[in-house]
Amino acid sequence: MRGIGSARKSEVKFAVNYGADIITAYELHEIGMEAVLDRIPSGGIYYLSIDADGLDPTIMSAVLGQTPGGLN
Repeated sequence: MRGIGSARKSEVKFAVNYGADIITAYELHEIGMEAVLDRIPSGGIYYLSIDADGLDPTIMSAVLGQTPGGLN
């Protein structure tokens, strides 16, 4: 999650209350991908979806919401 306007506060609160572990791009840059992957409980079945808007526009320029500071 990064940038402004990607979700309303109520939507983020609902997701967290539902059990989502929201990791911002800034947090990922700080703690690293391995630490993020360590937060995924083992033994589950997961579906991974990567939104191109989450990538830094220097490597993914063909997105609607170009906001610096994304993943690279």
